[in-house]
Amino acid sequence: MTTTLERLLPEYDQHEVHSRWIDADPMVVWVALHEVTAINLPLARVLMWMRSGGRSRLNGPLLDMRPALQLFGKTEGHEIVSGLITQAWQLTPRTKKVLGGQEAFTAFDEPGWVKVGIDFRLTPERGGTRLRTETRCKATDDRVRAMFGVYWGLIRAGSGIIRRETLVAVGRRAEQASRMLSQNRDKPD
Repeated sequence: MTTTLERLLPEYDQHEVHSRWIDADPMVVWVALHEVTAINLPLARVLMWMRSGGRSRLNGPLLDMRPALQLFGKTEGHEIVSGLITQAWQLTPRTKKVLGGQEAFTAFDEPGWVKVGIDFRLTPERGGTRLRTETRCKATDDRVRAMFGVYWGLIRAGSGIIRRETLVAVGRRAEQASRMLSQNRDKPD
């Protein structure tokens, strides 16, 4: 089965995947994914503040923290896929919106840009949920591929830290909610 992210960016130059098994039902994890906020991600907040040169402070829900991200797919309880077109390696990164949804994003090939696709996927596994996030990056020309490759080499470790911290925060919230639901079910009326 082909995923939305695979259709969005079938080829890529850079790629990273992180996953975590969570002891909770997929719908509980789905809710937690939408409830995690910047306050739950202290390392991400520091790294993003450093990257912005102190110009931005992350706050609000995780899925709303990057306003440049465009939503390209959402299957309730299963996956959420977003992307952006960026010049992230610039001191002040630039982004470009595309109109026309997934097809326009996939077809975009204006030189000087990198397309980034990010997903979160939930899969039932061993009585819980496997939460997986994948990031794919594809440059639109060779010059940008080289520049972004250097940038990616510098930020990849931080990017991985942010993704792992996100998975831990979602897992913690989901497992806590799952325990509370279980306790409420076990209480006599």
